[in-house]
Amino acid sequence: MLESLKPALGIFLMLSIATSVWCQSKTAFSLLSESTTLSKENSKRTGPKYKKAKEIYDRLVEARGDRRFPVPAFTMSTSQQNVAYLEADGLSIGLEEKAYDLFMSLGELEGENAIAAILGHELTHFYEKHQWGSAFAEENLDLQVGKTIDAQNTNTSLRLSYKVINETQSDYLGGFLAYSAGYWVYEGLPHLYDRIYKAYGLNDKMQGYAEREDRKALATKSLAKLKDLIEVFEMANLMTALGYYNNARSFYRHILFEYQSREIYNNLGILTVLESFQYMTKDETKYRIPLELDLNFRSGTKDGYATRDSIKKALLQEALIYFENAVSMDSEYAPGYLNMACAYYLLGDYRRAQFYAEVEAKQKALLSPEKFVNTSTDAIILLALIAEKNGQKEKAIQQLTALKNDPTASYNLLVMKGQ
Repeated sequence: MLESLKPALGIFLMLSIATSVWCQSKTAFSLLSESTTLSKENSKRTGPKYKKAKEIYDRLVEARGDRRFPVPAFTMSTSQQNVAYLEADGLSIGLEEKAYDLFMSLGELEGENAIAAILGHELTHFYEKHQWGSAFAEENLDLQVGKTIDAQNTNTSLRLSYKVINETQSDYLGGFLAYSAGYWVYEGLPHLYDRIYKAYGLNDKMQGYAEREDRKALATKSLAKLKDLIEVFEMANLMTALGYYNNARSFYRHILFEYQSREIYNNLGILTVLESFQYMTKDETKYRIPLELDLNFRSGTKDGYATRDSIKKALLQEALIYFENAVSMDSEYAPGYLNMACAYYLLGDYRRAQFYAEVEAKQKALLSPEKFVNTSTDAIILLALIAEKNGQKEKAIQQLTALKNDPTASYNLLVMKGQ
């Protein structure tokens, strides 16, 4: 099934090679054993290579949509020691120019996929807070807990064990991040190791690292795990398209155990709202609600003791939790606010629905019209439905009439006029 669905969303790549470099002497995630902190004179933020790599980086950051913490700045390095890195303070992620040239030598498309895989890998280290242990130990060496963690970090066998776990997670979740940004899975990852080891003059065995063949085998396993996660996501979309909302919700909830993004939370919220429709009356669903499913990427009990109304309310309340999680990751995410407004409208809470539609969704959409093309229009449609519920039918008709080129507005206008 995966092969047939590849063209639909484009697929993400993954690489287990590029890893973190630390400001401290301990380099828990560094690719090269002799890695050192990137010096400022080696960093650059200009030129065509930087521009292309930065565009890929920005797409990955936008796809994740997690604005809870400042995103690391992107830089390109002229050093030849790290391939790629996440600074220990989390303030920057870099790609070496030598690595850029190596990956782009694979061809334009393959090169971009490789770069996306590496940067997705480094971003996953950041989002999953893999640097926390070393940073905590460094700052708390005067405490026993800090000494214990530091001892674990300096223990070769323990460090290697943690490294394998973190690198594997960054491989497949970084690959899924690249997938969600529209890139293709890079199938040649294990063989790319050979090119990197040769280009950087690495030994097959390096202290604190798995041997080259083991790293290649881990990359193969991570690739298989990535494909499994992608297939679950594709099935969720397929179930959504077929109207099997409860099944689709189960798939999305499974994904959330592994990977969180504003789009996953948003889409799970929409599915929960859609499932609630089956417990509504015909009058409650006569209008088309302008919910916005984002494809750029506890259900209410149904036992005999629950009423249709209670199940509907439980589902809508659950949907609100998902939408709140989406906007908590990115406070400027206009579709999340619009969908919150729709849920409140269906719950009959028109005051909150109007606030989220008019103040949050509409205004934020107008600030970023290139990102949220339809959100401001959809917010006006919902505001018209709210106006009708508040006894302002003429105002509602005027609002919908003004959107004469929008099919949802036109449909709702006909219903409102009794046609």
